[in-house]
Amino acid sequence: MIVPGTVVLVVLTIAVTFFITASFVGRRLPRAHRVVRSARYAEPIARVWQVVSDPNSARSFGVARIEQAIPVPGRVLIRRISGERQFGGSWTYELEPDGSGTRLTITEEGEVFDPFLRFLVRFVIGQHRTIDRYLETLRRTL
Repeated sequence: MIVPGTVVLVVLTIAVTFFITASFVGRRLPRAHRVVRSARYAEPIARVWQVVSDPNSARSFGVARIEQAIPVPGRVLIRRISGERQFGGSWTYELEPDGSGTRLTITEEGEVFDPFLRFLVRFVIGQHRTIDRYLETLRRTL
């Protein structure tokens, strides 16, 4: 017969062991990473730019403070995260003609400061996941 307290103790031990191991591995991972993803849209550059350059499109991902660098209108936009304690970095949006549509390339120069979160982003969540989600959301918006 399994005693309920034993189950709780086993689960707690596994959780603590995972946290300690993930933090240990995370400390050995580089803080900085670079991810490049792109997608093609059937819309003209002007329409894609209109949506991408809207500050609310970046805030929809839960990042409260974003600094926007001076853009090259219709072509390049750089956004930097500011004031976050666990992660930081920038996204560079590059738009170029692709036939009758637009190719959007996003380059993330990111940093994950917390070792446990660094482990999760690298091995569980995926460093590219946020960009992929953004590109898909943009596809539905357009």
